[in-house]
Formats: sequence, C-alpha cells, structure tokens
Amino acid sequence: MLKVSIISAVYNRCATISASINSVQMQAYPNITHVIIDGGSTDGTMNVVRELSTANQVVISEPDDGIYDALNKGIKVADGDIVGLLHSDDLFSDAMVITDIVASFSDPAVQLVYGDLVYVEESNVAKVVRRWISGKFVSRKLRAGWMPPHPTVFVRKSVFDQLGAYDT
Repeated sequence: MLKVSIISAVYNRCATISASINSVQMQAYPNITHVIIDGGSTDGTMNVVRELSTANQVVISEPDDGIYDALNKGIKVADGDIVGLLHSDDLFSDAMVITDIVASFSDPAVQLVYGDLVYVEESNVAKVVRRWISGKFVSRKLRAGWMPPHPTVFVRKSVFDQLGAYDT
C-alpha cells in the first residue's frame, strides 16, 4: 500500500488550520502522514495544531525563509511514496481525494498527478468563487509559465529525491 505524505506550510493561520487538518484526517485512505511546517506562528496556530494532533502527524515549528523553504523542510521529512501539498487554508473536496490520487499512481510510470481546483469563499466554503480546470498536460505550457496550483499536485517522492525540491 502506497504511503502518502501531505505537507501543510502554515504561518499565523489560527482561523483556518483546523479545517485544513480535519480535511486530511477525514480522508478514507488509511496510509497518510500529515507533515505540518509552522514558520513560528504567534497567533495561537500551534495551540490548534497541538489540540488536533494525531499519531500520523509530523510537526515542525521554527522560523523559516518563506513558503518554499517551509515546503522543502516538509519534503525532507516526508516519508511517503507520494507527496502532496495542502496549504493551511485549503481543504480536500471530499473524503475520497487521496484514495483517488493513489489509484492514479497504481501505474508505476506515473510520476505526477494534478487536477482541478475549486476556489471558495473563506467565510463560506460552500460558495464557489471560481473553478480552475486542469486540462490535459502539454509540456510547452510549462515552458510558457503555466503551473497547476499546489493543492492539486501530487508527486512521487522519488522525483524530489532525484531532482531536488523547490528553488527558494
């Protein structure tokens, strides 16, 4: 069974981190580690993280040099075969997201999976603001600056091990 590491970078997001953590905890897929990288929050974020702590979490709280430094810290400690990002104000759309993602990786040739993204109102997650439709992958779009949104991207850990993490 493939293991999935979900990395959440957070800094002073006391109001949203609980929904993000709960979104990971509600996943039907059983083999998930949630890596939470806190940049030294001062607003009570870490109190919320501690209250919702489970055995399948890794938490690091220390100053960092921005979101990509935080994500790189998470990638370094991630123990999953697959790595995904879920920011501290993001949610999975339903409990089957990770199950569906893992099914996509059943083909060993698949190295990266991305999908659609739904933007919602912060105060009412039931209200859709807009939809980002992923479309088919075309490599020339990458060269032109196209990039799928972080929370829709899942990558085999071996890709990070081979190519390195984010350029800070």
